[in-house]
Amino acid sequence: MMSCLIFLNGVTRTTVNEGNLRKVLIEIANQELIQKPHVMIATWQPSVQILKQYPLFKSITADQALYDTLKPTNVQFLRFTTASDVMISNQIEIAFTKLEGVACRPISHTCEPLLELPSTYSNFVELREQFNNILNKGNWEMDIM
Repeated sequence: MMSCLIFLNGVTRTTVNEGNLRKVLIEIANQELIQKPHVMIATWQPSVQILKQYPLFKSITADQALYDTLKPTNVQFLRFTTASDVMISNQIEIAFTKLEGVACRPISHTCEPLLELPSTYSNFVELREQFNNILNKGNWEMDIM
């Protein structure tokens, strides 16, 4: 077996070989599964204690209720794409654009109905975040040309 260097926290700690492989794996597992989560919990604990003073954060049920009020619904999506609370056509067409930078955003044409989605998002999380930001707004800008 070839030996290799293990870097933990950016510092060379040991050279791995057949004799110390088990010890190194246990050390890495301990750091990743026990030490890092413990540091995160210890860091967040004071903030969580402060939040527990407020009724919305006293229980998991209250947290879930708050989350449910913030979650976009099918009605929001339908209103964004068709300007109606009910389905007024058989389909919603989707076209992909090459918008980039600040122009990169979902665009809805409610007369057709047509939804333009940029194909330039780097990942799904970026698309979801932007779409949720749009759907969570109480009012949408309507540009009529």
